[in-house]
Amino acid sequence: MLVVSSISKGEVVWWEDQVNEPDWVSVPRCRLYIENLPAEARRKFEHYMYKTGVDAYEALPEYDLLPCDEWKLESDDPSMYMNHSCEPTCLFECDRIKVDGVVVMTASRDLHPGDELTFDYATSEDHEQNWRCLCGAPTCRGRVTGDDWRAPEFQQKYQGHCMPHVANLIATDGAVGQFKTWTPPAFLTPTQVAEDRVKYAAAFWTKEECRVYSSFLADRVPLVVKRCASLGKHLVYQGEGDGEINLSPVLAGETVMLLPPNVLRRENQIKGSALAYNASLQVRPYKQAPGALFSLSETPDDLDNFLNHSCDPNCDVVVFPTNYAIALVANRDIFPGEAVTIDYDATEEDLVAQGGSFECACGTSNCRGRVVGWKYRTPIVMGSSNTKDKKERLTAHSSPSSVSDESENETVAVVDVVGVAR
Repeated sequence: MLVVSSISKGEVVWWEDQVNEPDWVSVPRCRLYIENLPAEARRKFEHYMYKTGVDAYEALPEYDLLPCDEWKLESDDPSMYMNHSCEPTCLFECDRIKVDGVVVMTASRDLHPGDELTFDYATSEDHEQNWRCLCGAPTCRGRVTGDDWRAPEFQQKYQGHCMPHVANLIATDGAVGQFKTWTPPAFLTPTQVAEDRVKYAAAFWTKEECRVYSSFLADRVPLVVKRCASLGKHLVYQGEGDGEINLSPVLAGETVMLLPPNVLRRENQIKGSALAYNASLQVRPYKQAPGALFSLSETPDDLDNFLNHSCDPNCDVVVFPTNYAIALVANRDIFPGEAVTIDYDATEEDLVAQGGSFECACGTSNCRGRVVGWKYRTPIVMGSSNTKDKKERLTAHSSPSSVSDESENETVAVVDVVGVAR
């Protein structure tokens, strides 16, 4: 990629406009997600992949919108064609990235028409590369590796210009873990999912497969929105389906809803909008670089918009770190006519900053009084003493395409019993 008009040293060359150009913003993915893509889709993702956190990788934003069999090995984003150089013409501005999660690049020197726009790949990639460099710069290192950040001369040259995860490696001499602060159990880790792929089968479903299973659940566990003076509009287990009355409860451990990752937005894209926060569920913590991520409802009429809070909820929510699908699981038996509830504090990190904190009126014996977000709470562990029994009853289908009336008794584990939010 070449310069067509003069650019002064320090001038912004490229930045990620998350607010005004959401279609150009990609969703961060963990390594486990990438490794489980079909072979051809993985090849395309890794071709454009760049690292934005300890276990966060981004590629083309259109890959988040299209089924993977429709991905193309081309992009309209010119930044995807920036080559590496050991003497780059562009630098990351780490302070800006730390403040609001926006990736910014500036010119390392005055640039003139015909100059190539380049950056040093080792300032963002910290371990998954080892190749011969042909940049031709007098300072060329010869090879670009995942350990380049360890060299004192590299650290001095790029001080303040490495992506935060690389800067943290330098600051701690490599002793950086994925999670530096407590995170609620609602947010499954890639390690948890990888250790039990059968139990967490839904973590590897595509958006389309999630929608198939979600539709199946809507028939199997019929829910309806009702209104009353004390609760307003709220979601209730209807206890009937296909025109037949069903007085059976939803058993503890059964999946009540599966929310596909329909609309994913960075925190910057919904910041300041109480309406957007109220229609979303947080699926990635703030401290997990490159920052918080939220899953929004597609329409105001989506049933998940009517999930009420309770400090003693009858459902837990599990967020899958791979596809960001969300499973709503009964933590006790739910009977027909009973409201479906979750604990907002179990996954919503900072309701105070969102402008959504409120005085709780759930009336339960363990009511906390004010709902503010898990950031302000001591660790919340959801579920009762019969957690073992509930885990044994978890069901889910190995592939949502096989869901049918005959598949009711198939065992399909979807989730662990953990905390909730909305």
